[in-house]
Amino acid sequence: MAWIHKETEQALEEAADHMKTQYDKHKRPAKEYAPGDKVWLDATNLHLPRPKKKLDDKRVGPFLILEKTGASAYKLKLLPHWKIHPHFNEKLLTLFTPLTFPNQQQPPPPPPDLIDGEEE
Repeated sequence: MAWIHKETEQALEEAADHMKTQYDKHKRPAKEYAPGDKVWLDATNLHLPRPKKKLDDKRVGPFLILEKTGASAYKLKLLPHWKIHPHFNEKLLTLFTPLTFPNQQQPPPPPPDLIDGEEE
């Protein structure tokens, strides 16, 4: 009976080692950000005030990283009127790179015209 127990234990260890090697083949190291870096935030799970999800931005920001709060979690300085938790996983963040040429920056669109208190 003891040899059956020992044999199954050995088979489980071999299976666990095999699963670990297969997992490690595709594993990539975590991205490291420092406090003060600017990052884009993936807007997949954010509910932003847009008429359709299709018209929504894929990423929002850039936001400033305030601190690293866990192994792969960061606290961001979000807009004050956003009512969401400011801690995000590193998979939802992308490093912000400034524009190469200053004239690539397009001015924001003008605000909508108000006629009798309604937007045009």
